[in-house]
Amino acid sequence: MVVKSYGVAVLGATVTTVATFQVVAYMQLGYLDPFFLVAVATSTAMAFGIAAIIGLPFRSRRKPHGPSSNTL
Repeated sequence: MVVKSYGVAVLGATVTTVATFQVVAYMQLGYLDPFFLVAVATSTAMAFGIAAIIGLPFRSRRKPHGPSSNTL
């Protein structure tokens, strides 16, 4: 709701989710998982898709409906 650009909001949500997931996994294991790059790639794809889907209602609410205000 705070970020006005849909793309920036989706990317921000994706980066935040992946970073949080990796920090929590590190805290739980006590060491960096040897396959953390696979986990980063997988969680990035999933987080991006989920953020894009959840962001669609916000995007449609902000998108102007009807004629544009800057037409003659």
